[in-house]
Amino acid sequence: MKKILLACLAALPLLAVSANVSASDKGNKVDSAKVKHDVEAAKTAAKKIKEQAKEAAKKKKEPAKEAAEKKKEVDTKVAKKTLEQAKKAAEKKRKDTLEAAKKIAKADKAVKKDKKTSAHSVPEIDAAGAALALGLLGGIAAIRRERRKAAKK
Repeated sequence: MKKILLACLAALPLLAVSANVSASDKGNKVDSAKVKHDVEAAKTAAKKIKEQAKEAAKKKKEPAKEAAEKKKEVDTKVAKKTLEQAKKAAEKKRKDTLEAAKKIAKADKAVKKDKKTSAHSVPEIDAAGAALALGLLGGIAAIRRERRKAAKK
C-alpha cells in the first residue's frame, strides 16, 4: 500500500508541471480553459484507472509490488499524455500569439504610413503663441508712442 502511495506522489509533479504550463498562458482564456479541462479530465481518468488497478489487485490477490508497478506505469502513461497535450496547447497558443503580433505590427505600419511627418498642432500651445505675439506687438506700439512723445517735448 505504501508503494502505491509513493507511486502516486511521484506522478504528481508531472501533473503539476503540465497544469503550470497551461495555467501560465493567460492571453487566450478559451484555449487555457480547454487545456485545464483536458488536464482535469486526465486527472479524473488517472484516478479511475488507479481505483481499477487497486480493485484488480484486491480481486486477484496480487502482491502489492506488482500492483504498484502497474499503477506506476499507468500513472506515467497518463502523465506523459497530459504533458504532451499541454505542450501541444502551449505551442498552438504561441503560434496564435505570434500571428496576432504580426497582424498588430502590420496595422501599426499602415497607421504610420497614414500619419503626416510633421507634428500636429496643440490648441493650448497655439493660443499661448498667439498671446505672446499680441503682447509683443502691443509692447512695440507702446515703445513707439513713448518715443514720439519724448521727441515732441
